[in-house]
Amino acid sequence: MLLGSAAPLLASSVALASSCGDQIVRMAAIWAADTMNPFATWSSFWPTAFTYDPLVGMDAQRHRDRRGFAKEWSVAHDNLTWTFKIWPGMRWSDGQPAT
Repeated sequence: MLLGSAAPLLASSVALASSCGDQIVRMAAIWAADTMNPFATWSSFWPTAFTYDPLVGMDAQRHRDRRGFAKEWSVAHDNLTWTFKIWPGMRWSDGQPAT
């Protein structure tokens, strides 16, 4: 019974990320990511989902948005203009300050 309940996990196309030691994350997929740019191709979605903090995340238990890279955000009355305020001290992957 226990082995049968694990079958869906084994059949999944992307293995769950697991922590090995203090600073290593190992992840497996059945395809190679074309790039590590999450905006360039779908193949890089899962590797980057565990690497980069999203602008705004989703709280799955409360079914609402949660803070990520953005500290707070607002939407204009026309629903076309979104304004994001980021956390102080945030930096891009190259070390430059995010502004």
